[in-house]
Amino acid sequence: MRVVFNFDDQGRHRPGEFVPVLLVSGHVEALWVPSLLRKNGATGWVTDVELPTDTDLEYKYILLRGDGSVSWESEAIKLTIPRSSAGMELNSSYDDKRGVPVSISAPPARSTPVEKVSSKSADKMKNVLHTGWMTKCGARVKSWKKRFFILQDLKLSYYADPNKGGAKGDIVVKEIKAVKVGVLKSKNAGQQGLLVVTPKRNFAMFSDDEEQTQMWLNKFRELKIDVENVFDGKMLTALMHQQMPATAAPAATGGGPASTSPTGVLPSQHQVSSTTVSSTSTSTSTSTSTSTSTSTSTSTSTTPSSITTSPSTSTSPSTSTVPATTDPDVDNAFSENPVVILTTHDNKRLSSRPMLMRKNDSLGYYMATAKTSKKISHISANPNAIILWGKTDFTTSQYIETQVTISVTTSESTKKVAWQPSMSQYFSGPTDPNMAVLTLSIAKPSVINLSLPVLHMDYVEEARKISDVVILSTFSGNRMSSRPMKLQNHPEVGYHFLTHKGSKKLDHIAASPKGSLLIGNIGTGTKKFAKAKVELVATTDSEIIRKIWKDDYRQFGYTGVDDPNLVVLKVKFVLVTVVDMTVVPQTLQMGSMDAAYAENEIVILTTKDGRSFSSRPMLMRKHSVVGYHFITRKSTKKIAQITKSPGVEILVGKLDSTGSFVRVAAQAEVSDDPYIKTQLWNDSYRQFGYSGPTDPSMIVILLKIVSINETRLPTLKKEINMVPLHNAYAASPIVSLCTHCNSRISSRPMWMRFQEKYGYHFCTRRASHKLEEITSNPTVTVLVGKTDFSSTGYVQVTAKATISDDEATKISLWKDDYKAFGFSGPADPVFVVILLEITDISSSILTPSKIDMTPIDEAYAASPIVNLVTHNEKRLSSRPMWMRKHEELGYHFCTRKGSNKLAQIVAHPEVNILVGKTDFTTKLVTQLRANARADESPEMKRKLWKDDYTQFGFTGADDPNFVPILLTPLGVVTSKIGSSSPDMAPVDSAYGHSQIVKLSTHVGARISSRPMWMQYHPQTGYHFCTRRGSRKLEQIAVNSEVEIFVGDISFKSTGFVSFKATARIDETAELKSKLWKDDYKQFGYTGPEDTNLVLILLTPSSVDATKMNIAASPKLDMKPFDAAYAVTPIVSLSTHANNRIAARPMWLRHHAEVGYHFCTHKGTPKLQQIQSNPDVSLVIGSSGFDTKLFVKVQALAHIDESSEMKNKLWQSDYTAFGYTGPEDPNFSIILLTIQALEVTNLASTPVDISPIDSAYKTSQIVSLATHAGGKIHNRPMWMRYHKNLGYHFCTTKPSQKITEISANSDVYVVVGRTDIYSKGFVQAAARATISEEQHLKNDAWRDEYKAFGYSGPDDPKFVLILLQWTSVSHVAMPSPKQDTTLLDEAMAANPVVSLSTHDSKNRICSRFMMLLKNNDLGYYMTTHAGTPKLAQIKQELYVSMLVGSTEFTSSGFVQVDADVVIHEDQETKDKAWQSQFTSFGYTGPTDPAFVVMVLTPRAIKHTKLGKP
Repeated sequence: MRVVFNFDDQGRHRPGEFVPVLLVSGHVEALWVPSLLRKNGATGWVTDVELPTDTDLEYKYILLRGDGSVSWESEAIKLTIPRSSAGMELNSSYDDKRGVPVSISAPPARSTPVEKVSSKSADKMKNVLHTGWMTKCGARVKSWKKRFFILQDLKLSYYADPNKGGAKGDIVVKEIKAVKVGVLKSKNAGQQGLLVVTPKRNFAMFSDDEEQTQMWLNKFRELKIDVENVFDGKMLTALMHQQMPATAAPAATGGGPASTSPTGVLPSQHQVSSTTVSSTSTSTSTSTSTSTSTSTSTSTSTTPSSITTSPSTSTSPSTSTVPATTDPDVDNAFSENPVVILTTHDNKRLSSRPMLMRKNDSLGYYMATAKTSKKISHISANPNAIILWGKTDFTTSQYIETQVTISVTTSESTKKVAWQPSMSQYFSGPTDPNMAVLTLSIAKPSVINLSLPVLHMDYVEEARKISDVVILSTFSGNRMSSRPMKLQNHPEVGYHFLTHKGSKKLDHIAASPKGSLLIGNIGTGTKKFAKAKVELVATTDSEIIRKIWKDDYRQFGYTGVDDPNLVVLKVKFVLVTVVDMTVVPQTLQMGSMDAAYAENEIVILTTKDGRSFSSRPMLMRKHSVVGYHFITRKSTKKIAQITKSPGVEILVGKLDSTGSFVRVAAQAEVSDDPYIKTQLWNDSYRQFGYSGPTDPSMIVILLKIVSINETRLPTLKKEINMVPLHNAYAASPIVSLCTHCNSRISSRPMWMRFQEKYGYHFCTRRASHKLEEITSNPTVTVLVGKTDFSSTGYVQVTAKATISDDEATKISLWKDDYKAFGFSGPADPVFVVILLEITDISSSILTPSKIDMTPIDEAYAASPIVNLVTHNEKRLSSRPMWMRKHEELGYHFCTRKGSNKLAQIVAHPEVNILVGKTDFTTKLVTQLRANARADESPEMKRKLWKDDYTQFGFTGADDPNFVPILLTPLGVVTSKIGSSSPDMAPVDSAYGHSQIVKLSTHVGARISSRPMWMQYHPQTGYHFCTRRGSRKLEQIAVNSEVEIFVGDISFKSTGFVSFKATARIDETAELKSKLWKDDYKQFGYTGPEDTNLVLILLTPSSVDATKMNIAASPKLDMKPFDAAYAVTPIVSLSTHANNRIAARPMWLRHHAEVGYHFCTHKGTPKLQQIQSNPDVSLVIGSSGFDTKLFVKVQALAHIDESSEMKNKLWQSDYTAFGYTGPEDPNFSIILLTIQALEVTNLASTPVDISPIDSAYKTSQIVSLATHAGGKIHNRPMWMRYHKNLGYHFCTTKPSQKITEISANSDVYVVVGRTDIYSKGFVQAAARATISEEQHLKNDAWRDEYKAFGYSGPDDPKFVLILLQWTSVSHVAMPSPKQDTTLLDEAMAANPVVSLSTHDSKNRICSRFMMLLKNNDLGYYMTTHAGTPKLAQIKQELYVSMLVGSTEFTSSGFVQVDADVVIHEDQETKDKAWQSQFTSFGYTGPTDPAFVVMVLTPRAIKHTKLGKP
């Protein structure tokens, strides 16, 4: 009989928190079947059980927690099943007070008839959940046939024809363990299918419609059946063919029944009671799943997994008995899911993959795989692995983790024992040579419990009570952006944000809808936060916007519900957790790291940049408070990488032949905190060039250790590519040798030599420190390659150094040039050899700034045939070349090994390339300056090979003569051909004053200037003569663009002319003879045939005569300048170069002959900037408040280092700056030619700033506008006031506003509220001055500035912007039009109102006033000019009034907020005058004491009075 059990928990338990179980018992053993109840309605649960009639039984309800413990159980309820064919329904409910079921009803057997399960006709229509056609695989013959499936709550049936005959088969729903989903890789299917897993058999089927497949899966989920994704189609097919074990899985504990609850076991008290029934029985399980008990009770169960058995003995010779393993957890997990996750490790990286686990008597657990698979190589390197057993999807509550040792076997005897028919889809048979068997040695497993995420929305609401402003983080690629947002909640829409249509967060959400929230502080005095994972959906649905709209959203700039810029972000919470910042993190086991650090303080630090990693040796230090940390330079690459990605890895220990070290994962934090730097400072850091803890270039990397793992590397010989080392060594044999010992790193330049037999080596003196350090630590680092500014990279070599005093070795490596170092010969006892065993080579590229390659791309499109210019010490070489472009590697050449150009590139990697058409049809020639590098690695040659290279005689990418030349661009110059020549008249005029000019050449970021004797010839024009091998020739070969400054550059000069030109080097004998002059002999040339004589011909491109001061120009009045100089000689000098402005205080000096000038150090950046741009600006005069006079000066600066000038201007007090005398090579002079000056007199007519004072009280956040370069930039700023400084700003140097104010000091400031509640604001113009004077910074400093990252008033980044107001104007905000009906009615009842204002101490002052109204002025009042109310109203121009009768009989009054404008003009007073005003003492409208106040209502509100 089918009995339906209904249980009502009265809504006290949420699904997922508890599992209701029905337990039925009786004298028949088969009745001991635990049943899970299904959800039925809001608070109900239901299950149905087939029970025999005329039977006495007991049943009870049990509630299980997630961990399997019992939360509640009812009392046992006795029942007799009557002898009837009809069904029965039993109803029970939960009573939390009594803990027992109540309202139990057992209706008569026939009152609620239930059809038998075996009914074939009506049963098709009973409780049908879903129907449809699917194609099913046969059980014995693996053919695929169409079947019609009917899913009911109790069974899944399938029919050949639903209208004819009975079902072909039934699958009992309770027996379905799981439904697996995947692509069936068999020859008959090949599409996404379903695998219904039961203890007896696995049923494979698929639907032709993908939507139908999803509907079937949803219905299975409704029945609480696990749905699992199997991504390996072969694995799904293997499961389909797998023969399920005939014997039932043994019970988890004792002899009790196996539970179908999520925990896999029933509570202990029920296991005991079940044991009392079955402990005396000895069951024998056969393939028909029939149990025989000694109690003579026999039952055939349709659910073998629920039969209670003792360890079985098979009676069928065809069925092999699987022995029990030492651990039942593994067996249970295997029976639940034979697909495991196998993770191997090849000592470099982890690899995980799903695998089908198998088991038999001989081998135990094993797997089969291909001999050529990657896992075989992993296991060969490291046989230790990890296996995850059990279901690993999100529906499981636990899984098993085991550590295993794997053995690989390929013997045919083992493969025959392991062979199963389902393996035939992978291998031809057990003799297949590609088949390998993996046998396992399993350690003690660990049971890992999982819990599904629970949404703790109570945390969210508790946090929102404290603050509804949350931190929203969104993600785009590898970048995370966070911002504060106001989290709103609506009963229909739910949680949401408002945002602007053009905001950046919408782009992030479009890329990834996932985000996270950090919400409030949970609880008072705690550090608990609610952290949530959310999914965000952006919508502009007008219906949603209308529901959530509030008028106060207008303050964010939205106009209303129809605003097109308004976007709603709907928030769906996925996971909510509590972050408790008060919890102390778990202490890591630091012992292994400390021990490794004690052996070697030099560690390998690895940082991440995008997808690439960078590693370098670093000296790690440990502090008792701060812990492990590094000291490094602020400008290094690692700092940029850590800032972008703070996760780092550190290898600690001796990286020697033992191969043992500790791998540490950590979170790195960059700190520039002066306190931390002072605490961590060690005098040994001075060897790295740091001056002390306050050195601005020094920065600290703090480490938060996340995990520590000990690792041992296999001793494998590493194959090293020596080509980069050979190339770098060819560029320069002078290398940097780094040794490290006792926490100290020592570097020195060394001459490295190479010999075929001994390889790279050094020769040194026996008593040197480096030998002591190598003896203590033989691991050394060698930096090879050019390290000057022309270099684009170097090679870093790690090697093991060996000191050799062997006589044969010394004789073999001896060279006579060693005698220059004082060695007498190879037998010299102080002569020692250092041999290198190279263990690693890495190349480092010095990346130049990004270069716009568009002109090169355009010219290359016109012609790929270019002109390549290379050079050596003696000559330039030019040849046409076919340049190619690779999408990843860029422009490059391919050439033949041994060619002349390769030798030149190795010696001088800088090359010049002319790109584009070189015939007379073109008007442009594009010049590319680049660093060239030959790369002969096989990988690079294969990547760049093209078949058309065979026409040049190359056989293929592996041809040893085929060499690629890679290019690193340094600069692009485009030159016009055939353009009109510039007007050279200013040059000719200046050349008449002086033939000695200044020639400037520049390569990369370096500018070189030198005085030169420029000559002129009628045919060739202006030119120079110079010596072969000079630096200027090398620079011109790389960049032919030069600049020449012409004119008398003494201080009697009125200026000079500069012109730019293209320089061309010419060595032809004909031209040298034509331009020869005998006075060249004074420079050491013998004649025009002298091979050292080289000509530089000039083709002018532009002339700049703006720096020429015409003699007829008016003479400057220097009196203001002299007066300001008399106040203070300390001035502010501003220079400008490469779009950067730099300002610094300087001591200005004056000389009777020379005039105003500075002295400075030769190596300062200001000299480089002046060389690049001689235009400078000075501000002279005190920047304190004791003077009102400032003079702004524009001048031309000229650097003079001649001995004559230095002697003339030397003063003895210069020794205070470290100069030894006028002959000091670091002593340089900057001479000034003043061109213009502007006097700023701060003592001019003062500006009334009282409107600023009033507006400043409403808001200290103002809008600062600057404009420079034709662009206006506006930003909010915090304006502060100080009695000595007045209004001012504090900002960071450098910043964009500083650059703009330096270029244009005129600024605009908007003060006051500008929202919808504002009555108006103040717009003020000012002249801004940037100040870094320490005493002013001390006055302005507030501790709250530390929140902006400033360490204190002496922080070099902390600067002031001082303001000198030039004009102030008040801008009134338009008042919204108000309905004044209520106000007019109240005035009619009583025109005497209560007027309220605020005084200077923010106290409310009220008085009675008469409110008047006429057509000309509207609402107004009159008052006396000397009353306090006028002064109060002038501060805010805003009042509040109560209008109406104030008697107790009044029904209410009108409250009015209004703007006020005070009028004292005669026209307004005439319009407002009434004769009755004479009673107040006024003589008439012309009375000066008579004042009119015009009011504009902004808000009118009617308020009712309550009854007394």
